[in-house]
Amino acid sequence: MSSENKKRVMDLGDFEDLVSHITIKAILFLIALLIAAVVQAARHGLTTHDIILMVGSVLSGVAMFLYGIQVMAPRGERRALWALFTLGGFIPYLFGCYLVFYEGFWRLRQLSQGISLWVILLALCFIIGGYLVVWAMYKLTVLEGHVKSGAIVLQKP
Repeated sequence: MSSENKKRVMDLGDFEDLVSHITIKAILFLIALLIAAVVQAARHGLTTHDIILMVGSVLSGVAMFLYGIQVMAPRGERRALWALFTLGGFIPYLFGCYLVFYEGFWRLRQLSQGISLWVILLALCFIIGGYLVVWAMYKLTVLEGHVKSGAIVLQKP
């Protein structure tokens, strides 16, 4: 089987829809996390924990959006500035890992003091939300690799 048969031609609009579909759940989660952190800071005072969640969700959302734009950019239009967007893609990935492992799994250690449904639900929300962020960045990176390698060829309508 030749490499010619493995190429997939995609309309640029369909590709943009695919990238948007991948990122929307993670960005919506990050917006909800930002709102929750702001509410917690307003109710109980600003703590380091709230600052990490607010800054992390804003930076991750912006970086994921810019990385998605970079993935959708036609090959001839890529510039050195896109390299910064690519490096910025590590921000959501690292923040997603922080959410899964620290805010999620590490939070479960509180169960040693007694069973609490609230702790379990909060940990699950962080684990699932952090996974959404990491998964979206992984899928965007895979798409970027397919476009760069020529496995997906984008054509303008």
